[in-house]
Amino acid sequence: MPQRKMGRIATALVSVAILQFAWLSQGSAQIRKVDDVSLENLIEESQVAVESLAALGHPIAEADRRLLEAAWSLTGDEAKGKIQDVVDRYCWVEIRIDDEAWLKAEAASPNPGDRILEQGKWTPFLVKIYNKSDAQSAIDVRSAQELLSPEVRAVEQGDFSASLDPHSWYRWLALKFYQRNRETKPFRGVNIRYRVMGILSRDSGMRSADLEFYLGGGAVSQGHYVKKRLLFEVKEHEPQSSERPRGEYR
Repeated sequence: MPQRKMGRIATALVSVAILQFAWLSQGSAQIRKVDDVSLENLIEESQVAVESLAALGHPIAEADRRLLEAAWSLTGDEAKGKIQDVVDRYCWVEIRIDDEAWLKAEAASPNPGDRILEQGKWTPFLVKIYNKSDAQSAIDVRSAQELLSPEVRAVEQGDFSASLDPHSWYRWLALKFYQRNRETKPFRGVNIRYRVMGILSRDSGMRSADLEFYLGGGAVSQGHYVKKRLLFEVKEHEPQSSERPRGEYR
């Protein structure tokens, strides 16, 4: 049996085991609301998040947009709660930075069916970051399962078989945080930021990844980064009639 096929079978079995454990241990984890932030911060961040998703071709549902616009006109805790009710639906991960700049991460759901990717296409989603520290560095992300740059380019052009070595079966995704569509106030102190993150998958099916979130700007000690293992459900790419067959990447 080819090595890559054996590797994918082994990974699938591990993913199933992890999924069973996740259902037993995590229950119904959800993005938590935050009260000790300014309404101005929440309005600004929610507006930027919505604008950024729309610019990427993934706008929020029209009904959610109407709810959010109504929430922006409210005041006090009611406004804070209703804004987060809407925007948090589009978050897959929550990161909390305590006053010593130590990080914690939680998934919005233990169900991989709530994290749907499409093979060969970038999928954007939101990461909610709650910062109680004086650190201003942006959160960044990396993974042991990341594809190499030439492999990413191949996947973006429709070739899902390209590899640079016989041991590349475990690499299957690319990660990035998108640039914000407009400048906002500095991110420090008690504050919330919604960042748009994207994932590109080479493979289809059930896939797991170890995502490591960390504060950018240089070397960090343990605690200033956090790892989170997530399962994703990846829909198989369905080429259009005008697309070239797989394997013709040059």
